[in-house]
Parts: sequence; structure tokens; C-alpha cells
Amino acid sequence: MINGNERMNKGTGSLRDRSGRLRKGRKNLRDGNGREAEERRKDDEWHESNRKWEADMEERNRKWEAEREDRKAEMKLKEAELGLKKNEAAKQDSSVGKSKIFSDAMRSSAIRMSDDPIEAVAFFMNVEQLFDVYEVPTDLKALLIRPYLNDKAKSIVSKLTPDVAGDYSRLKDTLLHECKLSPNTCF
Repeated sequence: MINGNERMNKGTGSLRDRSGRLRKGRKNLRDGNGREAEERRKDDEWHESNRKWEADMEERNRKWEAEREDRKAEMKLKEAELGLKKNEAAKQDSSVGKSKIFSDAMRSSAIRMSDDPIEAVAFFMNVEQLFDVYEVPTDLKALLIRPYLNDKAKSIVSKLTPDVAGDYSRLKDTLLHECKLSPNTCF
């Protein structure tokens, strides 16, 4: 229904107010202007859809690049951690690294050698039991007992040749001999 201020333009099927401006209304599709308007509307919708798609693709590319950079940073971090682990493993494989590990393990459970020669037997029994528990390699045993020896035993070890001082069984035999005990007394 048209009010008094509006009139119908018969040629285009659109409504115009008194000033002649177009108002929204039904379009006559048979009219050429209606087809052009419909085509323009579809073209505008397609362009809008295309802009949205391009914006979406641009956003996806930014996210993908950010994720790629994150993955690169993670890979560098993992490589650094792997390098540290390799260095740590190399240290543990060296005799210094192994002696440090076994020394730390024995520190809390080994007893110190007493000044009483009879207690030397108990000391060696305790130490050998710990060697079995911790599966200490033979070449490290002589090195690991040195901090637990008494002053007299340390003095004796300092006077030994390196090959005797480095061999646990020979070192033990020497210390027991100096204490006037035989290995048979120990076991």
C-alpha cells in the first residue's frame, strides 16, 4: 500500500518518494534494471565471498607459518637436549663419570675403616657387599675404597706401586697383611 508521500514508478516497478529518491521495494525482474541489479548483487556477493575466502586463507597461512616456526623452535630445543644427553652419557661412560656415579652411590652406605685391625675384616666385607649390589666394575673398586680407609691404610696405599694400588684384590691383600690378618680370616 502506498501512502500519500510515495508514488509508484510504473516503468521500473520501484517506489519513489516525493523527492524522487528510490526506496526499497519489490523489483520487477522483467525489467532490464532489475536484471542488472540482480547481477550486480550476485557479483557483489561473489566478490564478498571471494574476499572472505582470501582473508580466511591468509589467516590460515599465518597460523601455519606460526606453527611451523613453533615446530622449528621445538626441534632446536630437542636437538639441544639430545646433545646434552649425549654429553652426559659420554661422561658416564668415561671412568671419571663411572667413578663419580659409584662414589655417590656408596657414600650413603659405606662405613669408614676403623683403626682397629680386627674391624678391617668387617670393612672389606661391607665394601664387597656394596660392590656386588651396585655392580661396580673391577677396575674402579680400588679407587672407590680410598676415601673410606683410615689414616694408616692411606699411608700404606700411598707407598704402593700404581699397579698394586690400582688392583683391588692386591690392595686388599696388602692392607690385611699389614694388619697382620690373612684373607682367610675375612671369609
